[in-house]
Amino acid sequence: LDESKERGTMHGRSAFGILLFQDLVVPFLLVLLPMLNAGSSGAILAAVRNAGVNALLALSPLLLGGRFLLSKMFAFVAESGNTVALRSLSFFTVLGMCYMFQVFSLSNTLGAFLAGVILSETAYRESVEIAISPIREDLLGLFFITVGFGIDLSLVLTKPVLVLSAMSGLLLCKAIVTMGVCRVSGMSFANSQHVGFLLCQAGEFAFVMFGIAREVGAFSSQQAKLLLTVTSVSMACTPLLSRVGRDFSRCLQEKKQGAGVTSSDIMGEVREKLEGARVIICGYGRVGVLVTQLLDTKFIPWVAFDVDDRIVAEARGKDLPVFLGDIPEIAARAMNGKDAACLDAKKVAVVTPSDAVGSLHMVRNLRQAYPDLRIVARAMTESSARSLRGFKAEPIVPGLPEDTILMNLPIGATVLKALGCPEKDAEAVVNNIRQELLVSEGQAKLKSGALYNLVKWYHGEREQQQADAAERAAEEVANSPPQAVAGASAEPAPA
Repeated sequence: LDESKERGTMHGRSAFGILLFQDLVVPFLLVLLPMLNAGSSGAILAAVRNAGVNALLALSPLLLGGRFLLSKMFAFVAESGNTVALRSLSFFTVLGMCYMFQVFSLSNTLGAFLAGVILSETAYRESVEIAISPIREDLLGLFFITVGFGIDLSLVLTKPVLVLSAMSGLLLCKAIVTMGVCRVSGMSFANSQHVGFLLCQAGEFAFVMFGIAREVGAFSSQQAKLLLTVTSVSMACTPLLSRVGRDFSRCLQEKKQGAGVTSSDIMGEVREKLEGARVIICGYGRVGVLVTQLLDTKFIPWVAFDVDDRIVAEARGKDLPVFLGDIPEIAARAMNGKDAACLDAKKVAVVTPSDAVGSLHMVRNLRQAYPDLRIVARAMTESSARSLRGFKAEPIVPGLPEDTILMNLPIGATVLKALGCPEKDAEAVVNNIRQELLVSEGQAKLKSGALYNLVKWYHGEREQQQADAAERAAEEVANSPPQAVAGASAEPAPA
């Protein structure tokens, strides 16, 4: 999803939500797995009781004092600025929790999972992520290499029908169930089947689950090898399945657009989205997409309007709530004269165009149509900001006179705060997006910035001054008498 830039689409958000729910279920499965071979119902109840008591004993010190102590320790290490020490402390936390859970007869994998959750809740989450990023991919590769040692390739060669039938059954069942859940949730058939193709393979936690099940005797060695082989082969098919789902979804969208959609259907959808949305995006360009990404991280419903046919068609192809037209006009047609009551002070309108005249015209129309609506507008200069304040809009001026995504991140933070999001949470969301932009775009994004140009000019001036000084020194040596040069070389150099 990240490589194909589909994280913010409808099917991308749905797939991410399902994956997140799967990860939340993992701790409970890790606790319940050792009970598969408990035997009678009484033994199962005793195992459940013992597991609950052990989990309480393991988590109590962590919940009572662990987070406080970890915050103090990470603050002490972070102040030193030593990345190696921060990385070592992170691994010490993970290994310590693994050992604690193993002492209480619980899964050490569960301890590592919860350690990651706790580290993500600390104030130094970004610092920890940066510290472990150089070896994170290596550890992930090492994990899959270890899993590869447990795969029996002779099983694939000797029993290919068994492996393929088991994998086909897994893919088919998961695709049908996932697609059905998405359809019941109100998603279109195109996006539902796309999510089904994306998530029909087995997850990486299956390796851990099958290993624990084999240790407790629930699976035999041959059964565990078969399941591990099926899991690996299904995961290897993920790129192909994703491509099939994407192409099929595109075909369905093109067929739907070719059949045509009536105006009443569009107006009904606009009415539904306006009533449920908390944010109205006026202009779905670069900044508009950025604001929607921030809103998606907090699961805040939104609706967007744009006058560019190409932008709207591309967004509609991804099943996003983006519509063609100007917000006051299309809202008046959709709401049948009740638009003023629908767009009240509880909603926020975000005006994203950088053009001062167009932005002012849009803000004026919004204020005349919706007197109580809160408006956040993008302004490139202080004079434009003063004009926008005249219509009771909240202008956001970039810190540097440069039209880049990084400079427009404060717009998203302002929108989140206007919706009641705590300032600390809003800044954390913006920082996460900023880190993703810096990592994904690399230095190429920054090399077009004013700050980079200033630093580049400074280094260029320094290099030029050093070159000029060296040239003058060479000329002085060349023009000086030989006796002076010999005398100067005999004297010691000053400190």
